[in-house]
Amino acid sequence: MIKDRYGAQDGVWRCAHGYEEGRLDCYAEVHRGSRYRTVYARTPEPPAAPRFSTITTQAWDRQWRVLPTGATGPIRLVRLNASARAFDWGWLMSAVLSDYEDKALPRIENSVDGGSKGMPRAIFWFRCAAEGRVVTCRNRLGDELRLAFTATGASGRG
Repeated sequence: MIKDRYGAQDGVWRCAHGYEEGRLDCYAEVHRGSRYRTVYARTPEPPAAPRFSTITTQAWDRQWRVLPTGATGPIRLVRLNASARAFDWGWLMSAVLSDYEDKALPRIENSVDGGSKGMPRAIFWFRCAAEGRVVTCRNRLGDELRLAFTATGASGRG
């Protein structure tokens, strides 16, 4: 399906049993040059022939973006080198806040709010590590989230 729709692409894709019996959930992150794309689709499980449906996709050029921090308090700066919509960055940020405050880094965190059954780890799991007050979370494909904390730390206790 990826090659039929988008031509030759480098990346990772996987179909696995997800949440509906008899169907597979398929996820991909592919790219050509600096243009990246995430794809989600469903198909009946074998022995049925693949018939992809519920297809959603988004594309982006990988570049640093500053996200608004809103009322997060301890976060001074949030930067991404991927799409602001490709992952549940809010979910990952809350895990990082907790990990940073608990001094539980480095750590592997999931960027999915809810179950990740069948989802490829290379896409949705990020290794988060602190260097001083900056935490960098990166998946195996190079998508990245960086958070910088105030000098007093995540809890504001110093």
